[in-house]
Amino acid sequence: MEVHILLLILCFTVAGACLGCISGLVPGIHVNTLCVILITTYPSITSPLIELANDLDPTMIPILFSSMIVSAATVHSFLDFIPSVFLGAPEDPEILSVLPGHRLLLRGKGMEAIGCAAKGSLIGAFLAITLAFPLRLLMGAPLKLYELLVPFIPVILIAIVILLIVSEKEDNRITAIIDAREGSIEFSSPYVILSPPFPSEGERVRISGRIRHAFLRSYVVNTTNGRWKVRIKGSIPDGYATIEGVWRFEKRRIRKKMIALAIFLCSGILGFIVLHGKLPSNPLLPGTSDNLLFPLLSGLFGVPSLILSLGRSKIPPQESKPHASINFGDAMKGTVIGALVGWCPGVTSTTGAVIASFITSKKKVDPIDSSKDFITMVSALGTSATVFNLVALTTIGKGRSGAMLAVREIIGPQEIDASLNQISPVFSLMLFSIFFASLIGFALTIVFGKRISKKLENVDTKRINLVVLLFLISLVLLMTGPIGFIVLVAATCLGLLPPLIGVKRVQLTGCLLLPIIIFFAEL
Repeated sequence: MEVHILLLILCFTVAGACLGCISGLVPGIHVNTLCVILITTYPSITSPLIELANDLDPTMIPILFSSMIVSAATVHSFLDFIPSVFLGAPEDPEILSVLPGHRLLLRGKGMEAIGCAAKGSLIGAFLAITLAFPLRLLMGAPLKLYELLVPFIPVILIAIVILLIVSEKEDNRITAIIDAREGSIEFSSPYVILSPPFPSEGERVRISGRIRHAFLRSYVVNTTNGRWKVRIKGSIPDGYATIEGVWRFEKRRIRKKMIALAIFLCSGILGFIVLHGKLPSNPLLPGTSDNLLFPLLSGLFGVPSLILSLGRSKIPPQESKPHASINFGDAMKGTVIGALVGWCPGVTSTTGAVIASFITSKKKVDPIDSSKDFITMVSALGTSATVFNLVALTTIGKGRSGAMLAVREIIGPQEIDASLNQISPVFSLMLFSIFFASLIGFALTIVFGKRISKKLENVDTKRINLVVLLFLISLVLLMTGPIGFIVLVAATCLGLLPPLIGVKRVQLTGCLLLPIIIFFAEL
């Protein structure tokens, strides 16, 4: 391989890294949206590139452009963890399911979460690159194991769904609640009363503190002795008050596995309608993608976190010198699972991490350690998936991600299919691009993570979350029109249920898994 070709690949890799940095840090700009823009602009860029480099073989232009796409996808997989940690952290005690990154942020360990994600992604990328060539030979020519797996894909996907449902743990916690429906609430200046000092079933209680609206019709009172849920009649304004009522103990009897199954099926039905219902999207901005997956996924996973975070005005003070130690085994586990699920359509990195955690569960009582392990695993799995998607593209000719579908379209389906029985130079050059993009992505994640962590400590994050929420809604309207907005609202209503009920949000991936199972099962 000539040196000037490698230098050109490196230049386009850096350009792709810049684009991936933007899409990763700006909420709502998914790498798939970026790929659509790049494909649209590709024809207009080709001619100027040929004129600038007279001695460049025109057949290299698609490869250079593809290296920019895989670089953007790789760097995006590093940096998109930053907004997911610092934006959307919940406030209310009603939120029963907290994302691992938010759990660390609320403990002042936001940069530890970023560090774990960056290290996990870097290890995952390097391990995946190491496994790429052996996996290419194993799944493709000469062994062609993928052809043996194809008939079993529906069975594998159904087994994955069963593991997701079974991974839910029943909630048998007992919660103390102040029942003030027959008592009284008197607004007054803040002073401390708590009688009796500890909850006792059926005993009268008189307590003072700051009462506020939590979610829907629920209220909480913050005192120096803790935070307590309050049950009242009607509605009251927020403020300092003295409350008289009765202590009540409630045992949660939520059948989480049944609820998880219901949420999975509901999201699957919604996904099937969006993917196969031929809904007439009408984007307000001509020339943009009218793919309704954008409002669907934004509503299920992005908007609910932003809505639940609107009650928080500032993030807690963060540690100035965090120690982001990780378990190498978790990164390796995520990479291995990524190699397995990378061949299964519809299986996300979070789905794979939940499966890996369930199969090789480690009983860690400390939620901080378990959160760091999970973040490391998800990050390694997510970035390694970019490599394994490339392996799948050059082995079976199918793109398992938006970025690889874009690469297939730019290089050309015929050229991709012609190289399936051999390791082509395109495959090697794309791995070269991913390798350097991973180094860039790691450095950018640490740098931007530190700067954003410091700046957000004294910033009203409620306003930021509100701006991001309005930005997402505007993007949906511009790119998918009124129908997309309806899909966004429906998906958001469904996406709010897991954190409020206390089941894993990964159950919402039914929006992709169920339609794919139906497709492969030929139902």
